Order: sequence, then C-alpha cells, then structure tokens
Amino acid sequence: MFKRSSYCKCCRMRIKILPSNVDLEVERGEIIGEVLSRELGFPLPCGGAGFCGGCAVRIIEGEVSEPRIEEALSGALERGMRLACMTRVLSDVVVEIPEIVPTASVSGIMPKLELDTSHLPNARGLGLAVDLGTTNIVGSLIELSSGKVIAESFVRNPQIAKGSDLITRIERAMRGEDMGPLAVEGIESLISKLTGDRERICSLIIVANSVMQALLLDLDIRSLSSAPFDPPLKDWLTVPALEIGIELPEAIAIIPPAIGGFAGSDALADVVTTRLLGIGIPYLLIDLGTNSEVVLDTGDSVLVATAPAGSAFEMNAGGVGGIEEAVSEVRFEDGRWKLKYLRRPLGLTGSGLISAVAEMLRIGFIDESGRMRREFKGSISLLEDPRIEITQRDIREVQKGVSAIYSAWRILIDEASIEPERVVIAGTFGSNLKYEDALRIGLIPPVPEGNFISIGNSALTGAKSMMMSRRAYELAKGILRIARHIDLTGKQNFPDIFIEGLMLRERRL
Repeated sequence: MFKRSSYCKCCRMRIKILPSNVDLEVERGEIIGEVLSRELGFPLPCGGAGFCGGCAVRIIEGEVSEPRIEEALSGALERGMRLACMTRVLSDVVVEIPEIVPTASVSGIMPKLELDTSHLPNARGLGLAVDLGTTNIVGSLIELSSGKVIAESFVRNPQIAKGSDLITRIERAMRGEDMGPLAVEGIESLISKLTGDRERICSLIIVANSVMQALLLDLDIRSLSSAPFDPPLKDWLTVPALEIGIELPEAIAIIPPAIGGFAGSDALADVVTTRLLGIGIPYLLIDLGTNSEVVLDTGDSVLVATAPAGSAFEMNAGGVGGIEEAVSEVRFEDGRWKLKYLRRPLGLTGSGLISAVAEMLRIGFIDESGRMRREFKGSISLLEDPRIEITQRDIREVQKGVSAIYSAWRILIDEASIEPERVVIAGTFGSNLKYEDALRIGLIPPVPEGNFISIGNSALTGAKSMMMSRRAYELAKGILRIARHIDLTGKQNFPDIFIEGLMLRERRL
C-alpha cells in the first residue's frame, strides 16, 4: 500500500515567523505553507501546486525537508528561499516571510529567457499571450521592452453555452452555427479585464487546440469530424488582429499551427515550455483539461495524442471547476471525511473528485472495478451541509476519464518503445492533483514521487515564451518538424487497452 507521508507526526514542533515574531505549534512533517495559510491567512496563489513561486519564504534556522524539483524550476532556491507549499517541518524552525508576496498567477513555471522580440512584426508596446481553452480563456499582458508580466487573468469561454466538449461544438458548427464570434467575445472580455489601454497592445499570440483554432478563424471544420482528423490550420498565421475580429487596432496576431488531430498549438506550447525548463528526457507530459493532451518527448521525437477526459472529471459530482468555493482534496481520517477548500464549497474540482475516488479505493469503499460497496446504496456522502456526495455514476465517469488518459500514454510508450523517466502534469485542471491519488487509480505510469512534476498552465507559458524570445519561437518551429500525432482510435489494440484502463489500480510498464 502506498504511504501518503514518510514523516512521523508524533512530535510537536514550533515555527517562529519573522518579522512578526509569531510563534506557532505544529506537528512534525506538516507543510509550512498549509500552517501559514491556516493560522495567518498566508496566500498560496497556485493552491499549493508549487509552480507560481508566490509562497517563497526563507528558512533562517532549523531542519526542513529536501527541496523538490518545482522549487528549483521556480527559481526560489537560487534566491536562497524555499516554497512554503513544498516544504515540511522536521524540527523547530525560524521562517522569514517577505513583506511583498507575488499575486496569483494563472500560468505556470516560467523558464529563464533572454529577451529577444526581433521575430515579432511589431514590438513597440505591450504583448498579449492567450491560451484559448475549451473551458477557460487565459491571458498574460507583457511589457515587451522589459519582458515584465503586467497582468494575468482568465474568463470562461462563452462557447460553453453551445456545448462543453469539442465534438458537440463541431456538430453545431457543421449545422451552420457561427461559433467564432463567441470565442472573440471571450477574448475581448479577457482583454477588458487585463487593461483599459487597448491601443498599446501591438502583438498577440494565441494558442489553442485544433477545434478552437478552426472555430476562431472560421476555417472549414469538416476535416476534424472524422478520421484521420486533419486540422485545417497547418502553417503559421500572421494577420492583423482586426482581421479575426479582435478589437486591437495596432496589434498583429500570430497563431502557431496545430500538431495534428485535436492536438493544436496548445500542445506545441506545452513542449516549448518543458524543453525550455530543461526537464530531463524522456518525459511524459499530461496536460489535463476538457481536451487533454498527452505527450511523450524522447528528444528525437515528440509523440502526441489527445484524450477527451476533462469533462468526465469536471461535469460530475457537482463539479464546479477551478474556483475557491470548491473541494480540491479529500481524505478519510479517524473515521470521517476531511475536505480541503478555501471557502464554503459548492462542489468538487477535478482533482478533488480524483482524490475522493482514490481515497475510496484505498479504504475499500470501492473495489478496483469501481463498484461501490452494497451498503452505500449507490452514493457516499462527503459533506452534509452543503450536500456533496459521490455516486456510482460519478465513479464510472471517472473511470472513463482515467482510461482515456491511460490509453493515450500506454499507446505512446508502445509506439516509441521508450519508458518515461518523469511525469509532468500541466494545465490548471491538474494543478492540485496529488501524486499518490494519480498513482493509485492508474492515471499516471509508475515513476518515483520526486519525478512527478507540476508546472501549471504550460500552454500559456509557452505562448508567453514564444512572444518574448526568438529562441523559443524557433524552438517551436523545430518541435513541429519532429512532432507526430498518434490517432488512438486507429490502433487495433485500443479497445483492449481502454477496457484494461477502466480498472482503478496502479499500472505496470
């Protein structure tokens, strides 16, 4: 049985907080960030996932856990600091909290870049990087002369009103419904949240999956409705933003092409980010979202598959997505359910649902086939007020989502004949996903916990990088030359692998 923590919690320790001189009593092994958040309201901007760097503190005295790779990637270690959300107390410690804590970020770990905007048609003012997602539209406003991020935010994609999944949107578009204006409406709403000075925005980069690209640009989407799912945008597109309906009078828009199938320029941006971060090859990247991308990067090749798994996690059990009024983690301790949330919850995030199912499996409330014990009569209550419960149907939907992801990485590994040494989790959906939960239900291949890395919204990070760095822009072109889309449904063994993936258990390679 996998152990959640190797630290003994039988001893009481003390944390002294500088410069406020507050003294707190904690258990050995507790995470400093969770203690500071609970006792002092200390912000954890990315929810404790370790990719934003916003909870960096300085350890003045005492013994703490060894640094994790996220702390090195975020740059905290170079500054002589630790990420509070990644650091456990092993003795009495003295911790210094900086007076200024960075604001929340909707992107992820940003690689070190040499600012070079010579590839941009216009680099006089501000740049806007956008990740046009199926559910959310996320953006970052950048000062191009310095590379400084001025603001970041997100809005819901208005196309949700036309269907939460890509297939539904394709069908509606093929019936003649014009979906593009809704995508433009969402981007316009995002711009209004980021700035009141539109005329200063001179460059725009938009990454998206193949369907979102086609709908935004009003391209013929019929090629994505049947195998081999050929994306209509195959070359880099550079046009005035006004030509695609976005009211930025001075901006030139750059839209990178798709890799193949439903894997668009968002998957390309993911790989740009991981390559720039120097994450060791071979690695498996899983960008969890409504349309999930799975990438196996071997160095010489980049194999990409897509899995429609996000809706299975997001649309059930009162799923409410990435908002503060949602449960992000579920544990069963001392005979009762313990839920992690910031405000009175309205439902479960995707990671919260995965956590609940993994915990039910651990304690035997469900078996590997997903079947709930008979005495629960088809539902298990996690919280009475407000009512949050997991039903047998919810578990079946989670099994489908897990199997979709498993089938993707299983086939990619077989195709490449190479096993990944690391698993990289990307996307805001996966920000709070816990290693133990993902491993237990078979969502990820068996890698050591230290090789399980969360990097946040790497699609937006890749878009920002391509805007700020000619090197990143050229890297993207090079990746496109070696990237190959794998159509899972075209594989003869796909049905057998999918059925195998429905079993909730730790995988073997």
